[in-house]
Amino acid sequence: MKSILSLLVVAFTLTGCATKIQVSQGEVEQIPLAVKDFTVVDTIFLTSTAVLNENLDIIEGSEVTFEMLMKEAKKLGADDIANLRVDEVLFYENRPNPVTTSGGSSTITRRVITYTATALAIKYKD
Repeated sequence: MKSILSLLVVAFTLTGCATKIQVSQGEVEQIPLAVKDFTVVDTIFLTSTAVLNENLDIIEGSEVTFEMLMKEAKKLGADDIANLRVDEVLFYENRPNPVTTSGGSSTITRRVITYTATALAIKYKD
């Protein structure tokens, strides 16, 4: 069964059909997908930094969000985004503890995450 499913996936991928294959309880079902033609307006690059405390709460900055990318796409006159990729780089930062108690730690370790997102800003054809 796995080899038949693999063959179907390869066949549909190579023919370029807009079809999703859904497998449930050993049956293969084809679901047609809507396909719209589009043109690429530009590439969007977005960087954001978030600082997290020991409880993993964001205390500064923010994560890259879909809304941020769509806002940039709209500025370019695009309708949507495609080929989204988000990378993150994590490092730990030790800072002096502003509230040091006797026997307590004199430093605070924070997680700093830098997000870099790229996407294509696209405009749908009529």
